[in-house]
Amino acid sequence: MFLRIRSCGVVSLLLWCTSTVWAAEPGSAAAGAEPGASVVLVLDVSSSMLGKIGKTTKMSVARDVTHELIASWDPRLNVGLTAYGHRKSKSCEDIEAVVPLGPLNPESFNAAVDGLKPTGKTPLAAAIKNAADQLGYAQRKATIIVLTDGIENCGGDPCAVAAELEKKGIEFTAHVVGLGSISAADSKQLACIAKKTGGEFRGAKDAAALKEALGGLVQQVEQEGGLHPPVVGAGGASLRQLPEQTSGNVKILAVRTPGGVPLTTVWRIWTADKSKVVGQVDAKPIASLSLPPGQYRLVAYSLASESGNAAADLPFEVGPGKNHVLELAYNSGRMIFATFEYEGGPPISSIFRIRPDGGKQTSGAADRRTKPGFELMSGKYVATVQAGENAKLTVSFEVQPGSDSSQNIYLNVGKARLRAVPSPGGKPISKIHWNLYQRNPDGSRGARVATEDYRTHPRFILVPGDYVARIDIDGGKRTEHPFSVRTGAESSEEFVVGQ
Repeated sequence: MFLRIRSCGVVSLLLWCTSTVWAAEPGSAAAGAEPGASVVLVLDVSSSMLGKIGKTTKMSVARDVTHELIASWDPRLNVGLTAYGHRKSKSCEDIEAVVPLGPLNPESFNAAVDGLKPTGKTPLAAAIKNAADQLGYAQRKATIIVLTDGIENCGGDPCAVAAELEKKGIEFTAHVVGLGSISAADSKQLACIAKKTGGEFRGAKDAAALKEALGGLVQQVEQEGGLHPPVVGAGGASLRQLPEQTSGNVKILAVRTPGGVPLTTVWRIWTADKSKVVGQVDAKPIASLSLPPGQYRLVAYSLASESGNAAADLPFEVGPGKNHVLELAYNSGRMIFATFEYEGGPPISSIFRIRPDGGKQTSGAADRRTKPGFELMSGKYVATVQAGENAKLTVSFEVQPGSDSSQNIYLNVGKARLRAVPSPGGKPISKIHWNLYQRNPDGSRGARVATEDYRTHPRFILVPGDYVARIDIDGGKRTEHPFSVRTGAESSEEFVVGQ
């Protein structure tokens, strides 16, 4: 499946009410509508809309941006328009469905918006209830996006109404965007509407900020209605369209999870058949590209940590025009390991290898590090950690999308510093070969664990236990000497070998 991306616009000063329409009451506005996303737009046309943002009235901003946005709405949306405060100057009942809920008709919708004149009051609580009733909130999921320049002035309690709708509804959610310079007290009232229903409150002081704030909610409406689901790859990475603006024609953002932490990424854009690379960006969380309309393949991997397997290989399609903004979510998590000689001891450089639990392919690697990080796709893993001469541990762990975890690993090692001398207290011999073996209970040599050549005073990091040091002197004799290592201790051993 390809992700088709297109130019995105934003509507302002509206109350968006959305639901998935699976059935409609006989005679209702939604009767006969196909299953999918339904949107009731409730436009604030109160007298406060004559106030200005810069030199433009809020109503003009609403009208202009609505015209801009409607061209980008998905034609499968069922759309309705409800206005309040547009006919009577002092009425708190001036709420009207000026465009009944039904298939999107941009021409009639724009004509209805053009005919509205700011006149009256702000019955916000009643408007929320009216829109929820249109959507049948008690029978099906309903989401409202409130876009307003002010608070209730008809004596209603929008916060209490929102809480009651959430309590009685199947799944009622209200998002709120406040336009213009709204006081802290008024913002608190608007935010309460969202908080009571599990929604979001976003402030927007001007048209540009409104486009950014509302655009994300508009995109969410379409995605929750199943119209534009993200493309999900075999490894779990996903690609979705964002309603942001860009000066170029394609911008792609890399994040850990949707809307989450940005991740530095290596980007390669291929033709759809992967016969040619047509775009590339290295070591950046955002790729800005100029691509002609067509179908493409996005191949990317994260450089956010020292190592890992966070990667993506996903198709997408670029349409005509600008403002194609995508979000690549690896749906990965980060795991940081810190290795220590023993609990409470100093860090120790270690070798790390990560593989899927039950698999053989390496998912992450780091050499001679004390605290490496791994960006990994979600799943279960096994880490093998090696340090010193023979310290080796395996650790099982699980990564969830968006997780950021850390784990300390204690190798429980000790140290032995060795030297060979011709006589007690003599000068260490330099031309010497060291071979260390585990010592069996009967005193014989076991497996070899370390070697070192031409070191007069080598230090070995070993797991606790008994060992045998075999010493070979160039042109001389061979001797063997027992010694032991304890966790957290560093011993110094002098072996008299003669010459």
